[in-house]
Amino acid sequence: MSKLNGKPPSPSDLKEEEDLLRMEREASQTGKGSDAENTMEVNKELVGKYEYLTLGEEVIGGRPVYVLSFKPKSKSLLVRSKIDYVMNRISGKVWIDQEDYAIARVESRLTESTQIWWGLLASLRGFSGVLEQTRLPEKNEA
Repeated sequence: MSKLNGKPPSPSDLKEEEDLLRMEREASQTGKGSDAENTMEVNKELVGKYEYLTLGEEVIGGRPVYVLSFKPKSKSLLVRSKIDYVMNRISGKVWIDQEDYAIARVESRLTESTQIWWGLLASLRGFSGVLEQTRLPEKNEA
């Protein structure tokens, strides 16, 4: 029997692994590439993973933004793809443009180490990242 951190895997670890293997088999049978499961888009499902707290307002690039903190809603969030193992353990801050609600900046960090396939595929002990978008000047069409 495989071990995770020196202990037998829990039933939830085994279920996550079984679900991941099943999804990979289904994807390979239908011809879906692994690129789709390793990408992330900001959508309702992603936004719904987190709890938010309003921290205040700031100005970025001359535009007012809302500043929010975020953290995972729970420790047992749904895993549909490999990237979910990481996204389910991310917390940080996000700056949202007050006019068009575009993301101006995100600071994120891994809240706990995570392993994919009990560390055989990947093992992350920590990381942090910053994403900052620069708004380009709008064209004035005459």
